[in-house]
Amino acid sequence: MILSSLVLGGSGLAACSSDPDPAKPVVDSGPTADSDIPLPDGGDTDAGSDGGPVVMDQGVQVLGRVDTTLVTDTKTMIKARLSWPGAQIRAKFKGTEVKASFRETGGAGVTTFSQYIILIDGKVTKTLKLKDGPTIDEVLATGLEDAEHIVSVYRKTETTFGTTSFEGFTFSGGGSALPIERPSRRIEFIGDSITAGYGVDALGPYDKDFPGDAPNGLPPGPATAGCWKDDARIVTPADEATAAQLKVDLENASNSYGAIMGATLNAEVSLVGWSGKGLVRNLQPTDTETFPGLYDRAFAGSASPKWDFSKWTPDLVVVNLGTNDFFAGDPGATFGTAYETLLKRIRANHANAWIYAVIGPMVFGDGRTGSLNYIKEGAVKRLNTAGDAKIKAIEVFHAPLDLSKVGCGFHPYKDTNAAIADKIAGEAKLDIGWR
Repeated sequence: MILSSLVLGGSGLAACSSDPDPAKPVVDSGPTADSDIPLPDGGDTDAGSDGGPVVMDQGVQVLGRVDTTLVTDTKTMIKARLSWPGAQIRAKFKGTEVKASFRETGGAGVTTFSQYIILIDGKVTKTLKLKDGPTIDEVLATGLEDAEHIVSVYRKTETTFGTTSFEGFTFSGGGSALPIERPSRRIEFIGDSITAGYGVDALGPYDKDFPGDAPNGLPPGPATAGCWKDDARIVTPADEATAAQLKVDLENASNSYGAIMGATLNAEVSLVGWSGKGLVRNLQPTDTETFPGLYDRAFAGSASPKWDFSKWTPDLVVVNLGTNDFFAGDPGATFGTAYETLLKRIRANHANAWIYAVIGPMVFGDGRTGSLNYIKEGAVKRLNTAGDAKIKAIEVFHAPLDLSKVGCGFHPYKDTNAAIADKIAGEAKLDIGWR
């Protein structure tokens, strides 16, 4: 797992009172616009290409797309709501123990709930599996050396598996959060299940435990059996529950190509991904809410509040959409038009960012040909011709081409995600000058 070297996500939107409760420290929304970066007393900026820190946040960091509109007063519960994958709450503290409070709401139509990876000083200590119900207090770490530590609560799963209200850290001895660094580089990833890390952890003991019968001569294992999705073994409610739990257990945003790329480049990462979504049509025909309607959401499962794009400005936006549009065949010219419209929306929000339009690893044959035509030769070329030189198309592939190394439903396994991250990071190093 790559989280040990990462600070992930973008800044939140909270505005806090000047009279903090020491047991419930302030949520710090981090830098706002590039021209308005708060500095510590006597501090200075470091905007070098090595990705060094530019700011010391005062208090708890809210990273990724997190809805903080309910945060009103630090004497009440924090109520930062997490739904997008890879969102993170992070703080530095001095002490021997740290607790956190959570309130969970189940995902749409499922009985599984959010999962979080807990890190202390960059090392994974546990996976927290929440359940629907009242607020709970969870001990994240105890028996630590009485020294400074960094605690991270990293959202492993996407919104369909549940949403969470984070109710605050409590540090031993009633301490509060200390100033904490934030790196200078920022990358936003926009996409579907591949971006969310769906099924990325499938290869492993599940191959042994649930061998199954693979279709079309593919190797056995839950990856080719769709992690029990629509599998013949689902015959009882207990089977359905097992299948649902497998899907949430095997999703891991921290092993997605976006998270790996962020680690490689020492960049904050914001993952805006939702499984099954397309630009003009989704994987499931009954799901009519396509990605353009989700793009500006702070809280994935609700049309309001809207995300304030001025609060966090990425250097690079990576778009990886189209897999679900092409699943049932060529979606037609409306796909190219919708893709161009999305690129224009991104440009309107981030005037100076590089934008990469990715032709993804799960688009094959005629679908890849169509994607190249609509995206690279269509939307991107038209915008380049119109004068936008900071948009480019990039092809990535399902490699290494070993069909035993695939995630759920033929999604990229960790090896493939690493290869995709390396490919896109190489382009960013050339275009942006990052080392």
